[in-house]
Amino acid sequence: MLDPVLTVTLPSYYTASTGMDALLHSIEAYTALPYYARIRPDSPDKRPVYIGANPVSDLFVEKSIELIGKYLRRACHNPYDLEARSNMLLAAHLGGAFGNAGVHIPHSLAYPLAGRNHQLPHGISVCVTAKAALEFIIPTSASKLKKVAQLMGKNTDGLSDIEGAYLAKEAVVELMKDIDFPSGIEAVGFSEKDIEELSQAAMQVQRLLVCSPRPVKIENIREIYRKSLKNW
Repeated sequence: MLDPVLTVTLPSYYTASTGMDALLHSIEAYTALPYYARIRPDSPDKRPVYIGANPVSDLFVEKSIELIGKYLRRACHNPYDLEARSNMLLAAHLGGAFGNAGVHIPHSLAYPLAGRNHQLPHGISVCVTAKAALEFIIPTSASKLKKVAQLMGKNTDGLSDIEGAYLAKEAVVELMKDIDFPSGIEAVGFSEKDIEELSQAAMQVQRLLVCSPRPVKIENIREIYRKSLKNW
């Protein structure tokens, strides 16, 4: 049972963190390398836990993205808004479809951040690189990111897939601003001098990086961290 009354004492900071984590779970699962593009394992016992984006997980995470875009602001700014909290619980539940499809770049880059700043909530560590990570996958995921923009309330009428995909990135950033999210990795204790160490560590998270719709090299990771020093 998902009971919103149990969440009303959760501070706004952690409501924002967990809500954005659910959003990135859903966006990453939605844009993960499709199940039919994954390399076939040598035997059934070597099948990965994450199978890639698929028609079933897409249904769940589309609804999750829509609900978070509509209700996270309200849940953060009014803890007693039970409609908002009910829908955020549902969104987080539906976003659990990532456990089938997988997550990719933002989660991979989050682990080194949280591993070096133990006070950093998971959702914040995931989302501080989201803007640059989404921009990186636009060439391979434009149509799905355009749909993300629509689900988050952006008008994409008459736009190309590429143009719509950039609106998805904008929608995520606008949401982070509205819920007082840290503006980048500098805001959570990191600087240019940390990028190489972070990048080397993130590159080891191949369990997730193989789900990226666009192949990821260490120079790409360095650039995503560098662009994430300040998101606005």
